[in-house]
This record gives sequence, structure tokens and C-alpha cells, in this order.
Amino acid sequence: MPLHSMNLGIQAVKDGHLEDGARLLRIALKSRELTGSLRATALVYLAETKLDREFRLQCYNEALTADSQNPLARQKLAELYNADMMQRGTQPPPTMPGFTEPSINPGDSRPYTGSGTGQFPAAPANYGNASYAGAYRLAGIFGGPNGPGTAFFVEHDGLLATTRYTVGGIEQVTIEMETGRQFLGQVVRAYPEIDLALIQVEHTVNDLMPVSILPRVPEDTPLMVITYSGNSLRGKRRTTRRVLPAHWFPTNIPHEKLTDAGGAPILDDRQYILGMITRNVSSTSDYVYGLHIGTIRKYVESYRQEKSSRQGIYCRSCGSLSRAALAGGYYCETCGGLMPRANQMLRYWNQQSAALYHENQRVSCIHCNTAVGFHKGRCLRCGHDQSRR
Repeated sequence: MPLHSMNLGIQAVKDGHLEDGARLLRIALKSRELTGSLRATALVYLAETKLDREFRLQCYNEALTADSQNPLARQKLAELYNADMMQRGTQPPPTMPGFTEPSINPGDSRPYTGSGTGQFPAAPANYGNASYAGAYRLAGIFGGPNGPGTAFFVEHDGLLATTRYTVGGIEQVTIEMETGRQFLGQVVRAYPEIDLALIQVEHTVNDLMPVSILPRVPEDTPLMVITYSGNSLRGKRRTTRRVLPAHWFPTNIPHEKLTDAGGAPILDDRQYILGMITRNVSSTSDYVYGLHIGTIRKYVESYRQEKSSRQGIYCRSCGSLSRAALAGGYYCETCGGLMPRANQMLRYWNQQSAALYHENQRVSCIHCNTAVGFHKGRCLRCGHDQSRR
């Protein structure tokens, strides 16, 4: 069934029925049976259903995660790369030769795979020049609890990525551009579990850092870290026997070599971004870890979808968007943390936020006797563990 849905979806895209094609391809992609080159091909055609560059980039990167050598995904990513170069006024390198595409029978349930050969184009020669560093669109972060930090733009509309360690539990920081101009940065989302924070500034940029297409950073890959202050560190992707989540990769850069609170981009020898440097260290060494750029892009897209689908107020305790706070509640429904605006307020039961707190369940806390709801067995009002009297 997933193969049949995929083939029908591809044919719908070819016929110009983009909405139907996207629906069929998403149905196919929900199946765990769709793996490898099949999944990569479905993702490439899903990318064709929208004009949004970031959506296409995400689809192509996910396709290469499923099949790192998929020629169709590499071809489309090369075309996207060439288009970016043309917009910047840079002559793009030659596109991949020899790509051909087979025909599809919409009634055929056999697998469809792209075919062709070629090599992903090399980066322009000026990527290796130090003068190109000004186009990396770095920014400095000041006013955070752990000292100055670095951030880099991940969206043209002024969305920046940095470490959660840099911003801590505050909502606003000062952002300084490479020209010395300063802006007020609003922390809009944070993911403490991966040490990532997103900051919005009222500033648009024309150029974003070129992104590596590698789903994982190979061992011994040369790394270069560039901070906003101008310091640069060189190292390698460290070999380790530990099984790490895909979003982390170990480096041989010592913790004491970092000059700020983190957030600087990690580049490969072609100066494509591989990830972001953090201050997280191993339990057995003092080397820091990098957060993979693919994970950062995934969370950026998740934040965009979350923002478009529902409104919320940033919770500085857990980094989520609290709907309860928007409805007049005083506590984050995700973590139970007190929202900043409610710190000096007289707090009472609120009908609008009752459903989000599950207050209508009529179960009272055994310690404070309130029915505001529970999170991981703890009362959202007094914080006591319900398993202990």
C-alpha cells in the first residue's frame, strides 16, 4: 500500500496536482515499510509540492538521511544550491551530469527509484577565503547569565540559533551584528534537552550559511569553529565507542578553549556548516560536543509549524510555548513553572485555563488541597510529589 500511494503521489505531482500529490506522499511516508531509496524519492517529490525554500531543503536533507547516495536527492539539492548562488551573484558550479528520470505507471505498485550518476558540486573557491567570513551572518549575544555568546541566522527573517546555556532562563538579550549595530533579541523557543535556543530579532538578512548535506559527521572530519569575537578553533570529529544520539557529535576541542558561552557554528573544510558548538562535555573527558545542523533545522521547522498552528507565551523555565499563560493562567501547562508576569499577582482559579491544567478532573492535591492538575506526579500549584505524604 505505501508503494502504491507513493507512485500515485509522484504521478499527481507530475500532473500538476500538488495538493493531492502531497497528501498521497505523506500517507506513504507514514509507513515504516518505506525506507532507503524509496523513502528518499518520496521526500524529493514531496519537496516539489511547495515553493518554500526551507521546506524543500528539509525534504532533501531527510531524503539524504534515508539514502545518502540517492542521485535524485543530490540532483535537486544541487539545483537549490545553484539557485542560491545565482541570487548572491556568484557563478554556480556545473550541475550534475547524466541525470535521467524513468516514467511511472500510476497503477503500478512496484517501487519507483530515481536513477542517474554524478557528483555533488564543489563549493566556490571564495568559500576558502578569510574575507568570506563576513557573509556567515554571525551575531554576538550579550546580557545572558553565562557571559557573551555567539549565534547565527537560520532564517532570513531574523531567527537566530544559539545554545540554551547562553540565554539561560531569560527572555530578552542584546544582539550585536557584525557591523556593531545592536538589536533587542526575544527568546522565542528553547529546547533544553538538546541545548538549543531560538532568538528573534527585527532584522532581515540576505545570506544564510551554506548547510552540509551529511546526515552524520564522519570520524576525523576536520572542524573549524568561528565565534562572534573573531576567535577560531580547529579540531576534528573525535572517535568514540559510545553510542550517541544522531543529533550529537563529539569533537576533540577542549572545554577550556571556548571563549564564550557557545552557539558558534562548526564548519567543515569547505566551510559548510556541520552544526553548533556547545559547552556540553563527556563524562569521561573535557572535550565538547557539537549539535548537528540537521537537528537544528528540524527544530526550526517544528517551531515554525508550532507557531503557525497555535499561539502561546514563551515559558522561560522549559522553553515551550504556553497556551495556558495566553489564556490567563499563571503556570506553564508543560512544566508547571510560574510565568514571569504572574510572579507578583494574586493567583486564583481561572475558567479559561482550567482545561489546560485539567482542573475539571476534580482531583485535589494531598498537600495543598487544590485541583490545578499534576505533571509527572507533582502538583502544579505547590510542587509536592503526590506519592509522598
